[in-house]
Amino acid sequence: MKNWRHIFRFNNFYYHATALLLFGLSFKSPLFIGGFLSFLFFFYRRMNLYLLCFFLVVWTSFIFLLKQPPPKTIQGIYQVVDVDEFSYNNRYTIKKGCRKYHFYSNELYEIGDRLYVEGVVTPYDEQRIPYGFHAWEYYVSHHVYGQVKLTKNNLQKSSFHFYQGREFLKKKLLESESRPFLMAFIFGEPIRDEDSRSSFENVPILFLFTVSGLHLYGFVRLLRKIMFYFNVPPHLQEIVVFLCLFWIGYLNRFNYAVLRIILIFGLRKLNQRYSLHLHALDLICLTFMIMLLFHPGYLYHQGFLMTFIIVVGLELLHPFHQRFLGIERQIVISWIVLLLTLPFTKELALLQWLVTPFLLGPVTIGLYSFAMVSLWFVRGQLLFNQLMQFVIKFIEKLGTLRTSFFLPQASSYLIAFYYALIIYLFLSQSLRQSLQRLLIFILTLGCLLCYRQISLQKQVFFLDVGQGDSSLILTPDCNFLIDSFNGTHQFLLNLGVRNLDYLFLTHSDLDHVLDAEKIIRDLKVGEVVISGTDPNYPTYTQKPLALMGEMTLPCGSMDIHLLGPLRSYPLANDNSLVIQTDFYGQTILFTGDIEAAAEKDLVSYYGSRLKSDLLKVPHHGSKTSSSESFLKKVNPKIAIMSMKRNNRFGFPHDEVIERYQRLGIQIYRTDYQGTIIYDPKKRKDKWQVSLSF
Repeated sequence: MKNWRHIFRFNNFYYHATALLLFGLSFKSPLFIGGFLSFLFFFYRRMNLYLLCFFLVVWTSFIFLLKQPPPKTIQGIYQVVDVDEFSYNNRYTIKKGCRKYHFYSNELYEIGDRLYVEGVVTPYDEQRIPYGFHAWEYYVSHHVYGQVKLTKNNLQKSSFHFYQGREFLKKKLLESESRPFLMAFIFGEPIRDEDSRSSFENVPILFLFTVSGLHLYGFVRLLRKIMFYFNVPPHLQEIVVFLCLFWIGYLNRFNYAVLRIILIFGLRKLNQRYSLHLHALDLICLTFMIMLLFHPGYLYHQGFLMTFIIVVGLELLHPFHQRFLGIERQIVISWIVLLLTLPFTKELALLQWLVTPFLLGPVTIGLYSFAMVSLWFVRGQLLFNQLMQFVIKFIEKLGTLRTSFFLPQASSYLIAFYYALIIYLFLSQSLRQSLQRLLIFILTLGCLLCYRQISLQKQVFFLDVGQGDSSLILTPDCNFLIDSFNGTHQFLLNLGVRNLDYLFLTHSDLDHVLDAEKIIRDLKVGEVVISGTDPNYPTYTQKPLALMGEMTLPCGSMDIHLLGPLRSYPLANDNSLVIQTDFYGQTILFTGDIEAAAEKDLVSYYGSRLKSDLLKVPHHGSKTSSSESFLKKVNPKIAIMSMKRNNRFGFPHDEVIERYQRLGIQIYRTDYQGTIIYDPKKRKDKWQVSLSF
């Protein structure tokens, strides 16, 4: 019995938890394997290796189960557990056993409905754009393992579901003027309303208006003060607090932020009752490990990881910030949180750092408390609406003083190095040493960011933007973008591109111009160039140049040749800009969506001048383009096709693929290979692909 007690001794559990977290992250990035082994080497004497091995075995089995691919088809009775409303249809989440799936439908179902479902399951994609959205990780972190294309479904019956009461309460807020904020505060729903989000565009503090641990701590603190004032016995106070936390957890579907608070509350009571001698850091780490063991998908949840970093960081730095009192301590804590979450921040705003400490209390305690009251009282909703309008007007006025810039998205290696520097900074023994290390911290980060930006130069990106087009060319003295479908704007920000010499929009179809206005708004764009024969472009805040073929535009040491359109065509696609440029010894031809008529004119007018090493395939591989005469004149070595997998147009058509293959042209496809990158700096393997499977 004594041996078993020794094995399951939990003292200094945070060492075990840190090792376990590094081990889990190693499944996500090989970088953390070295971190895990180094941590074991330095701290193995402070850990119970039997306990650690037990957790490693359990967690490894959980992670391998998590990575098991979903079935190719599903058939049976599933229950609707969530509904997301969109403009054209609804997205339903169905569940059977431990796995959830999405499907889209115009039919109306409610939570609790049981459906007989047959369909083909498509797993969500891996990351398809560098530093872009990783759909598989995001949805697995929410317990969703794929999307179902239904072949048959019908309603079997309605039945009870645990969260039906929650849905009833949500309907009570339908008429509220501040509904998006009430839904975020009370139910943890994301704020999707564009009007509500736009008010916080220049002061990025919208995270304060979605329920989190900060709100719960403030609410519990206020609740305890009220009970103390009314002389409520201590044991009854604990019961009331637990019931309130459980109720808030129910309203928020026990998401990770609320579940963490409930678990810590329970573990703290067990620690006190059974004298386990676990200190605060042990309790925090034990809570996170319990959550990860029950759902390893949290390992891919950015919010979960950020929360872990924040609470551990604040606990480790407790001796530092406890020296301050009142508003000073609130400012210091706010800045520590912002500093700890900086690698996950897309925009660094001076106003955010100045405003957050002063709004933290009023929003997380005041507004949140009014939101909870307004769930039951109509007058509470009216008061909340008035307060919310005042806050929005205040934020909008502050937003006119916008002083911010976008940060490139950090890689796993840079994030690890950043936190190593943070630890190095806060281990300082004196103010002078702190200032010296702060200077080293800033210079090191600046050098790393500069190196990253330099390493990105001399590259061509053919982005996987689904059923659309977007290509980016980067050189030391010239950056230009050709087309801008969905996701291009975010890619540029994540990559750290802030200036474009030219933004070429080959024609006005939405799949080529969707992100153009956002790019013009957030980046410095030298010239926006559109086709002079296409009258259907949207209106942009920056006046574009309308150009035709037989023109050359200078860009640093490069020349960008506009070959088309040569005339106005009745078919809109033929009015696309056709662009040719030389990129470090390789001639690249971008063709927009031109079809047979424009191709014929280009062949007749330019002849052998069309010769290019690389061809951006016209019109996504449609059979109305890529005529044999055109391909023979271009005579490319490599062709790039951009389209969505299993798209409704059937692109690329089989006869077009056969034509390219017959001419000996190597094909790269974004639907199969993700984003395609050409990097002439590399001696070998100059072509890279971001595989989508």
